[in-house]
Amino acid sequence: MINRVEEYVKLHNLFENGDTLIVGVSGGADSVCLLSVLWELRETWNIRIVCAHINHMFRETALRDEEYVRALCERLGICFRVKRIDVKKLSEEEKISFEEAGRKVRYAFFHELKEEYKAARIAVAHNKDDCAETVLFHLFRGSHVKGLGGIRPISGDIVRPLLDLQRSEIEDYLRTNQIEWKNDETNESTEYTRNYIRHEILSSAEKICPGTRKRIAETASGLQETEDYLEQQTIIAQKSYCKTMDGGTYIDEAVLQKEHPVILSRILYGVLEQEGGSAKDLTKVHVKELENLFALQTGRQIS
Repeated sequence: MINRVEEYVKLHNLFENGDTLIVGVSGGADSVCLLSVLWELRETWNIRIVCAHINHMFRETALRDEEYVRALCERLGICFRVKRIDVKKLSEEEKISFEEAGRKVRYAFFHELKEEYKAARIAVAHNKDDCAETVLFHLFRGSHVKGLGGIRPISGDIVRPLLDLQRSEIEDYLRTNQIEWKNDETNESTEYTRNYIRHEILSSAEKICPGTRKRIAETASGLQETEDYLEQQTIIAQKSYCKTMDGGTYIDEAVLQKEHPVILSRILYGVLEQEGGSAKDLTKVHVKELENLFALQTGRQIS
């Protein structure tokens, strides 16, 4: 396991010798495995580890998890930092889902610590199963190739050293090495979208075709390479057909319509993301509406 993760780190250049890493640890199997593996690699790579834990103050067992991670860090000699925040209250105040609020809080804390400790990267514990779940989530909502590529090993300053491992392999490693972890009971609730995909849809798919999660994740990896190539071509085309002026983006329709439909839709998606300030909730439906707008008479508009 250690060698396999190390090779993955080298393959994708996830961090370098001497780096300081902020490691997100909830207390669950995935994050405890990540902390353990990085601790094993600490001397070889001369890395400094700072453990970051968020207490969502939602479950009765939240304090139990916090104390477990704290004790684990004390035993390993790892710097432990914790932030307590009522995520449910935050989600209600900002009118966003509990999952989205939790993610927002976690990454804000991680980046705060990254700045404080002058860290090079933030390491999180996503694995192949998470990638498969993300692919299906994006597929159901309607996504381009980018979304179907799932989770990447590195996104900006976020790295995922365990992305080449399945959840079953992670748990086997922990059991073999007699490393305890804590289960978050909310992970069993199918009220949350990702949990439903994990427990209902993917579990059923595994019964029909064993190895489904692994193959979806591997397909996603191939689609990431396809996405990288298409993105290069899109950037070239967008520079030729689009220009920013008067507070908006102008598109040379006559030239654009000669472009391949794949590149055309990608350019329009990029323009919508740019003008909207985010790709959140942006789907193929919106791109198709914008494409249809070209066929309407002058002065027509869509909202």
